[in-house]
Amino acid sequence: MVSLVEEQPGFRLLDQDSDNSTPDVTILDLATYLNDSNKLIGKGLPKSSILILARDYSKQDIDHIIKSGIKGCISYECERDEVVSAIQNLAKGQRFFCSSILNVILEQPSPALEPLSPREVEVMHLIIDGNSSSCIAEKLNLSIHTINSHRKNILQKLNLKSPTQLIIYAIENGIISSK
Repeated sequence: MVSLVEEQPGFRLLDQDSDNSTPDVTILDLATYLNDSNKLIGKGLPKSSILILARDYSKQDIDHIIKSGIKGCISYECERDEVVSAIQNLAKGQRFFCSSILNVILEQPSPALEPLSPREVEVMHLIIDGNSSSCIAEKLNLSIHTINSHRKNILQKLNLKSPTQLIIYAIENGIISSK
């Protein structure tokens, strides 16, 4: 991981004991996060900038990560480009979960998401994060028309009328944290 980060233009490693700089992204092992999350958050580490690196994980671990407000998780088996994308997305305040973590998330969807396809769930999370249709289309390499169709289908399937109602629905059903 260290060599990968050092090789990337625009990336810089900070010493973990350094108090001089606040990192854009903090990479933590899943076990460290699960055992020391209160201590780490107490030190002022913003949850939105934490990228969890997971070796052995369960659906319950991933659910805990998502519900606690963490916006990124990758497995040790991720390809190099996924690791780079994860760091870049989190640095921009966006979510990122590698494909193997997404498979775990989508394995047993929340009952509140059962009416939605896996792609609609992915689009829904991007909507909740405040992304425009054009931004979502670019991220997913789809047309804006396709994204707008997904938006319409999501709202219809969940019997909602607006993205604001979608956010409220997601919070009320434990899909996202209100923090």
